[in-house]
Amino acid sequence: MKMKKLFVLFTSALLMFAMVSCNLFKSNDKEEVVVENVITNDINYMYENYGDTYVWYESQIYLNDFLDEECDGSFSKIVNVFQVVTHTDSVGGESLVVQITHVGDSSNVETTEGFWLEDMPMVFRHLTVTYDHAFQLMNQSNYPKPHSKNCVLRKEVGPKVANPQYIFGNIQSQIYVDAINGNVTDCSPSFCKDENVANDTIVVITNDTITNDTVSDESISNDTISNDSVNTTLG
Repeated sequence: MKMKKLFVLFTSALLMFAMVSCNLFKSNDKEEVVVENVITNDINYMYENYGDTYVWYESQIYLNDFLDEECDGSFSKIVNVFQVVTHTDSVGGESLVVQITHVGDSSNVETTEGFWLEDMPMVFRHLTVTYDHAFQLMNQSNYPKPHSKNCVLRKEVGPKVANPQYIFGNIQSQIYVDAINGNVTDCSPSFCKDENVANDTIVVITNDTITNDTVSDESISNDTISNDSVNTTLG
């Protein structure tokens, strides 16, 4: 009888240990972060705080591993760059550059006076290629992978009007993936003279046609967004 009780107690203890272990693993799971959700969260933040006076210029993605090594595209940091015009007159105007940085469980909004001169504005709804798809297209290309942990989504200023590009790499070496038609090249479409580099769907944005996106996707919550911080979790 005593042995039977010991067996029951031992079995119960094992069951409780298994249940606790399972709950611990479940509690440590984090929802996978999607680059597009982070961008649209920040677009909504800009609209809620600055109205339709903002423009979106750039999204910087910092990968966990070097592109030329065993890189799966996962990342630890995203920085979205916006600009807001705060004053205009006959002489010129004033503006703020707003950079929203997401690292791990923390996010930060930094504003500086000035203008963002490196890129042309982008409109989110015009983009058809996601970050994950762009990473896959880059990996499938025959171009040598740059020794870099950087990717930036931007529409470069150059002598040729081109689509926004996912640019994987650094100043020494880059691979460009078109964010609209998926074309892959190792030369910037805004500067490259190669006739084989196509821009099948060029979006020309002027001051008269720039419109901002307010995203109403129910899967994206802005309940935790405030003027001081943006709570977006990176895995």
